[in-house]
Amino acid sequence: MKYKILAMAFVLTLTLISCASVGVSTLKQYPAKSENCRLDIYTSRDDISKSFEVISVIDSRTGSTLFHSRTAAQAIENARPYACQAGADAILIKNAGTTGVGYSSWGEGNAIIEAIKYKKTIVSSK
Repeated sequence: MKYKILAMAFVLTLTLISCASVGVSTLKQYPAKSENCRLDIYTSRDDISKSFEVISVIDSRTGSTLFHSRTAAQAIENARPYACQAGADAILIKNAGTTGVGYSSWGEGNAIIEAIKYKKTIVSSK
């Protein structure tokens, strides 16, 4: 009986403390912008009309507890400050979704995002 209570307490603790996580792979460093900078948001490379380069790849996951927002939209929102910190002008959402409820999880939102920097166009004066 004592072991059942300990096991249930352990599972409950894991369920309540599962935190959000964001991993960033920096490809090129630019000066950071403010944490809540304005970013253009794209879901397809075809939508981007400006020349750009990918400066970082962000893997964002929401917390999986009952108290977290476990949506793809929240995973994207969690990634925004990291894109600003990388100096991005926009984000390109490569993949976003949610995982369902499991044995030790209430599900979670996740997103793979590319932080992009627009290339400067040089106008010649001829």
